[in-house]
Amino acid sequence: MSRKKLIITAIILALVLAIGGILAYFTDVEEKENTFKTGKVDIEVIEENWPGNPDTPGGTPKTVDIVPGQTVAKDPLVKNNGEGTVYAFVEIEVPKAKYKLVGENEISNTARPLFKLLKGASAAAAVEGINDGWTLLSTDDTAADKIVYVYGYKTASETKVLTGLAKNTSTPKAFNYVKFADVDEDSNTPAADSIQNKEYTVKVNGYGIQTDGLPEGATALEIFALAKGN
Repeated sequence: MSRKKLIITAIILALVLAIGGILAYFTDVEEKENTFKTGKVDIEVIEENWPGNPDTPGGTPKTVDIVPGQTVAKDPLVKNNGEGTVYAFVEIEVPKAKYKLVGENEISNTARPLFKLLKGASAAAAVEGINDGWTLLSTDDTAADKIVYVYGYKTASETKVLTGLAKNTSTPKAFNYVKFADVDEDSNTPAADSIQNKEYTVKVNGYGIQTDGLPEGATALEIFALAKGN
């Protein structure tokens, strides 16, 4: 074989080997897609027996007229409409004012609550207090016009350990009634001190926060601050 043919043969062999080297691989491809769905915290405050409830869904709550010493049904609970378990809280704001009670001689120098929170199966049998299933976490009496209570949902009455509220379940009612103070006031009371012909609001704020992923060792009050966004 001539030298020229040897060179051509060598070139062809080199090309064949190069192509073979490119093609001589075992290959495989595998792909996995993991889908994640975010949870949803969705709680609702329900007051079944509040006489100011709107007549139709989406209606405007009514203002309820009240006189001194009167007891009115107000029975808030928290329902978990979300996808997971939550810790539930209620923050109750009770208005304060300076007034004179029956049997007192003059208007008080300091503002005090206008309403008491009552528990019981009926207005006649109701007593001051909160229903079992809730524990008092804090009381803030620093504001001039209201006192604020924070309660956490739990089951053990002797502890402040919170209990998770499962999906589609509700807490017990926090309380059942409110009672207006036994105010003793006549039409000669100065306008600055009078509580007649004024509107007062007992406000209940419900809060929920997921039970997972919270700081280890956080207290119930610290968890409430997270739920409130503080």
